[in-house]
Amino acid sequence: MMKPFYVHVGLPRCASTLIENIFLFPEHEGYQSLRNDNILPLPRLYKEFRRNVDVPVWSDELCTRLRDYHVAPLLHHDASGFFTSDEGLTGINDRPGVPLVYANRVMVLRRLCEGFDLRLLLLVRNQARYVVSMYGLHLQNGGQTGFNDYVAAFPYAHLDWLRVANTLAEFVGTDAVTVMPFEKELYPASGSSNGNFLEAFQNAMAISRPVKLETLPLVNPSLVPKYHATKLRANQGDDAEGAAATIPEGDAAYYSASKESPLSPEQAKAIMARYADTNRELFARYMPDFDATAYQPGGLT
Repeated sequence: MMKPFYVHVGLPRCASTLIENIFLFPEHEGYQSLRNDNILPLPRLYKEFRRNVDVPVWSDELCTRLRDYHVAPLLHHDASGFFTSDEGLTGINDRPGVPLVYANRVMVLRRLCEGFDLRLLLLVRNQARYVVSMYGLHLQNGGQTGFNDYVAAFPYAHLDWLRVANTLAEFVGTDAVTVMPFEKELYPASGSSNGNFLEAFQNAMAISRPVKLETLPLVNPSLVPKYHATKLRANQGDDAEGAAATIPEGDAAYYSASKESPLSPEQAKAIMARYADTNRELFARYMPDFDATAYQPGGLT
């Protein structure tokens, strides 16, 4: 029987940095949870993925090198399974006209993991909330586009999660793709025990001592909407020092218990209407244990 080789393929803005940190490095509880179940985390392979994240097409030479040095030796390892991760494996972004890479990446992963039971783990997010989170990151990276202009220009075709999942499944099979909603509170549709996205993620690997989400710190969060306008003024050079000084240091700038959103209800519904059919099919095909209501117009905003 082939051993499972779990690869978390992102998406960005869906706790990917958190997952990479807590499950790949020995100082974290998630790493210890994997090792408790004899699943070996592979941080060096993750670092190779990171090193090549901006390479548009991964070549046969790269695949051969990664397999020879990082994967083939594991065929004789005494671990029961293996885990690695990288949000760059989907390449989802907010840049119009930039080709996406996930078809190329999954072809490489399939070849890279020959001899193993390749299992792909994909977290997805309500698309309206995704756009808001991406805008926060846009501002953190020095972006100078106003929110409404950003929303109008966003490449919405990038956020068709059904297309992403189907592309992955085309190369590895539907049963090898596990899709989970990125929410702090999940709504099971058929008796699932998953209470939040991290529980779902760990249950996909049958982790016997799962890490609790409430014990974990924020990792690479987006700027909360209440500071968007201030950060935009700072980025545009309009009283940059004064504007930046009004944004608090630490987690306060990146966490809010409120449900605030810069999207109007009409904007949020319009975004979600683009995906009403594909999201419904996504849940039916890949996530039947979860309620799809939050991924329909008028669900979450």
